[in-house]
Amino acid sequence: MPGMDGLEAARHLLALEQPPAIIFTTAYSDHALEAFEMHAVDYLLKPVRRERLVEALANARRLTRVQAAALQQAGEHGIARSRICVRVRGSLQLIPIEEIRYFQADQKYVTVATPEGQMLIEETLKSLEDEFQEQFIRVHRNALVAVCYLCGLEKDAGGRFRVQLDGIDERLEVSRRHVAEVRRRIKLLQS
Repeated sequence: MPGMDGLEAARHLLALEQPPAIIFTTAYSDHALEAFEMHAVDYLLKPVRRERLVEALANARRLTRVQAAALQQAGEHGIARSRICVRVRGSLQLIPIEEIRYFQADQKYVTVATPEGQMLIEETLKSLEDEFQEQFIRVHRNALVAVCYLCGLEKDAGGRFRVQLDGIDERLEVSRRHVAEVRRRIKLLQS
């Protein structure tokens, strides 16, 4: 698959509000365990026999309550994606999480900022915060920043705090409520 492998595609599918049943079809048995950790219904090895495919599809249609609950839970608390899919001039592009400096909400869209520029996605800031809570912290009701790129906190002429991020010139406002946590994280990075 160009751009991402099947496991990465499964992570994106599990992030959907109603994730579909997933059947892996591959020539390699190496990733079967990981596939089932992604709540795969089945894992078919090529060449796929017709009767095995029919059986797998039947299993996908009749998920047990436990499987349905597992899929729902994976969608809510699943494994964090390693890339964010964005639409750029009509095509899809995968942005590695480690390149993202911040997410900023503006009405129904969220801006994804990297040193190369900004793109829009249609995800909620809350779902991104839940999924990437280890890598990003909230600095304002409308913004999450990458912890690893925090490099400073400054006060502007109006007395508002702004966070400095490595690799970009833009400074994001930090609400009073989040200043203490941002300071703490910066000190941890410096030690």
